[in-house]
Parts: sequence; C-alpha cells; structure tokens
Amino acid sequence: MILIVSHEGDAHVPMVTTHLDRASRPWALLASDRLGDGLSLSFSLEQGRPEISAALASPSCGRIEFDAITAVWNRRRIVAPVRTEERGVDPALHQYVREQRLALLEGTLDGLPARWINSPASLSAARPKLDQLRRVAALGLTVPPTLASDDPHAVRAFAEAHGSSGVITKVLSPGTPIVPDGIPQYVIFTHRFDASATRDEAISAAPAIYQAEVQKAWEARAIVVGERVLCCKIDSQASPATRLDWRRYDFERVGHSILRLPDEVAAALVALCRSYGLVYAAADLAFTTAGAWIFY
Repeated sequence: MILIVSHEGDAHVPMVTTHLDRASRPWALLASDRLGDGLSLSFSLEQGRPEISAALASPSCGRIEFDAITAVWNRRRIVAPVRTEERGVDPALHQYVREQRLALLEGTLDGLPARWINSPASLSAARPKLDQLRRVAALGLTVPPTLASDDPHAVRAFAEAHGSSGVITKVLSPGTPIVPDGIPQYVIFTHRFDASATRDEAISAAPAIYQAEVQKAWEARAIVVGERVLCCKIDSQASPATRLDWRRYDFERVGHSILRLPDEVAAALVALCRSYGLVYAAADLAFTTAGAWIFY
C-alpha cells in the first residue's frame, strides 16, 4: 500500500497514480485539506503501543489501514481553513487551527515505518538555505558570493565590494503563511538591491540573502530521483519578466527543453541529496555567459 499525502485537486497525483494502477499497485490518497471537513485522524497510545486510524482518506478509497502502508509519497500538506461562514476571521485563529491540524497530521504519520519520499526529518534538515549553500560549496559546485545579514554596515560593504556586477536579494525562508491554505499567498521574488535607495532601517528590519549577480545565459531546474538526475533548461533570459527570477512565468517567450547536466554537476547534486537523506529533490542552477554552472 502506497500512501499519498497531498490535497484534493493536486494535478500531480493522477500523473503518478495512473502508473500505479497500470502496475496494479494499491494506493490511497490522504487529502490533508479535508482535515476538519470529512477527514478525521486519531492517534491513541495504550500500554506503550500506538494505534493510528483515519476515518476517511477520500471518497474513492475510504478507510486507510495504516498497518498495510509500506511507502509514503509525502507530496504536499495543505490543511483547510477554519470552517466558518464568516469572512474576515482573525488570521491568528486561522494560524492556530492550521498549526494544530498540521501537528496532528505530522504526529500521526511521521512515525510510520515505511519508505518515505521524502521523510519529514530529511525535509526539515534540508530546508535551511544557508546550509544548502554550505554543503554545495563543499561538494565543489560554484556558489556566487553570498551574504546573509540584517546589519546595514555589512550589507552596504558587500554591495560596494560587488558593485561592478550588481547585487540581488532574496528571502532566507518563505516562512509560515498567516492566511488560510487555499487563499492566495504573497511571494517575494528575487530583486536587485539598490543600496543608495534603501534605508538602514529597512535593511535591519529583517535579515535577507544578498548575492553577487551573475550573468546568466540560461537557467535549469534539476530533479534528483535516487541516483538519477533529470534536467529542464529554462531560457529565462528571453523575457524581461524572468531574467532575475524565472518563477515570474512567461511561457510564451521562455522556452523549456530537456538538458543533460555535466556528469560532475549531476554527481554533486546526487551527493547533496544523499547527505540529507532525500530520495527526491529539485535544485535551481544557472549557466553563465562565461560558461560556468552556478548553484544559487
């Protein structure tokens, strides 16, 4: 039995379950957004022996037998907002309920003795961006000069040192949303940092990552699955909208194509994932106009 933890309407799930059905592999979807709305979980502990039950996985697959689960695709955990007819409910209440539901979900599932893609512990270990950069550099991949700080003097000195190439800034962590899941979230994209137009108070208000800007020929999204690396070339420089951050999608101008990474770059990405215990991961790379691969 393969347990898929995601949400109803996740378009990625049918792409996988179609193959599972063809291979006659049993699976069940635990739609985490149904928690509090048709899906209930229970964890009990009697004489040291934990018992877990789910009242409903989804309308199509009914009750989940946790003892039968041998693998978990930990796809995405989204929990539903507070059930209310009112609008404008205090975001703090939404956040409280969200955290409690996630705590039940995590506490119930994360101890399952199954093969995980990916295990919660591995995901947690791999989340800090600065640790990723530290490990990547140790593995021999090139990382642009980087500073993470909320010290205006350090940030301005860094910007001055790399003034000829320019400096970009990005978030250290996307953080925890303060509005219910399913409600549009704000995304902070990569921006150029203009030291002359930024006050010290703004720099010290919150730490951020600052990096020397590299001249990109194109970018790539590498997907690591076990020992395999699949890569997509993203022609991000073809559109003004995507030159700094390809997530500002412009599919009409920005081409996507299959790309084979150099063996040494692919091997370093596999080693990075192995160091975290990840079975699956995605990594963003840039190929510069000088002919170098950059992990950023």
